[in-house]
Amino acid sequence: MSILLPVFEWFTYVGLSLLLGFAVLQYVPLTKKPTILLSKRWLLASAAAVAIFSVGNSLEIILSFSKIRGLGETVRLVLLETRTGHAWIFVVLIAILCMVAVSIESHPHMYTLLTVALVGGIAYASHAASASALSGMLSHSLHILAVGLWGGVVLIVAAFSKETSNWKSFLSWFTPFAIACFVLLSLSGFISMVIIMGLSNYVNSWATDYGQSLLLKHITIIPLLAFAVINGFLMKKTIKHPEYKPVMWIRAESIILLIIFLFTAIMVTQSPPTNINHMAMDSSILPFIYGKQVTLPLTFHVTIVGILFLFVALLFFVYLLVCFYKKTVWLSVLSAGLFVFAFYIAMMTSIQV
Repeated sequence: MSILLPVFEWFTYVGLSLLLGFAVLQYVPLTKKPTILLSKRWLLASAAAVAIFSVGNSLEIILSFSKIRGLGETVRLVLLETRTGHAWIFVVLIAILCMVAVSIESHPHMYTLLTVALVGGIAYASHAASASALSGMLSHSLHILAVGLWGGVVLIVAAFSKETSNWKSFLSWFTPFAIACFVLLSLSGFISMVIIMGLSNYVNSWATDYGQSLLLKHITIIPLLAFAVINGFLMKKTIKHPEYKPVMWIRAESIILLIIFLFTAIMVTQSPPTNINHMAMDSSILPFIYGKQVTLPLTFHVTIVGILFLFVALLFFVYLLVCFYKKTVWLSVLSAGLFVFAFYIAMMTSIQV
């Protein structure tokens, strides 16, 4: 079950992002967005995915304790007496309302309100909300909302747009919108991180599986920003050239975004590093890299290996941008992936355990 949980969470985030992306695009005039062929079935499937796959954490608890207290009693306790169970019941009910709103083509405001409620329901069961009920839930809600609004539009345009006649008009509003979302995403993510583990423990958290996922997520944001710059700024100068296909480049951005969703999904299913010293003993990643058990605190120190891998990462980042001018999308995505790998190795070989 522990292997399936990140998959469940990944589908939840993808489905929620599609719903949020549609909430944004329904307010945009046809002249300011590309032609998008998104049927009701995709929205219904997205709402159903959120309802079904958000059960992951509740299901894990049920399976863990059912042998002790019995299945029926465990289901009752989890669904009726835990924050996780309450959140899932709320999400399921709101998702059903979302499906009704889509089916009858309800007013856009009602649909938007329901999708925001879904965000609140998922945030209610988050690590941040468990650590600090009000501020944690608010910061995590804003975090999900920001990445869902930005990422949802990217995913929909990448998957369902069929032509680029209004692309420049689309970029005129989406670029500042994406920048605003990223600022909100960064601030809310920073607040959530401080609430969950404290800023001073950021490097030490790398000794835990949660911290490793967080580090990989933060590294992957760098090539995501590079593709955002390509699609938001560089593409404006080349949109008139027929050899440049903007849909392909926004699809490249969507691939990186889906990878970030995966790291986020893995984090959601892991215990936050509230007791780093104890959790570091259970981590298997750093002992695998260094061949011995880690001791805290972790400290940075300059190593030749770290500098070499950092230089390699920089080269891959440069090639990510160069590939845009060479009109080679797949090489740009490959360079992004190798940048993440090289940068991660640079970090891991620059800490003293």
